[in-house]
Amino acid sequence: MASAWESFRGHLGILSAKEECPVDLGPAFERDARGYIQENTRTAARNQHIEKLLSVHPWSDPMDLETFLLGFDAGEQYASCDKGKESDSECDSKTAISA
Repeated sequence: MASAWESFRGHLGILSAKEECPVDLGPAFERDARGYIQENTRTAARNQHIEKLLSVHPWSDPMDLETFLLGFDAGEQYASCDKGKESDSECDSKTAISA
């Protein structure tokens, strides 16, 4: 019950703030192998899924979106490890949520 109360207080703090905290999706552009500027596909995917989340849960606040993106990041890391790109010890430390 105490953790639910803390979550509620955190959400109230976000909602009562005068300025909404922006959610960092990442850089909009990146350079390709030839040096040309192109859309950052990772950022575009994060944006697309945030839009999808907001269409289902329009009441979501920046704290909800940050939590969603933590899961998005963890999924990317898991997928990267699952493909054998990194060693097991690197994967264990990268997929742990840090405060």
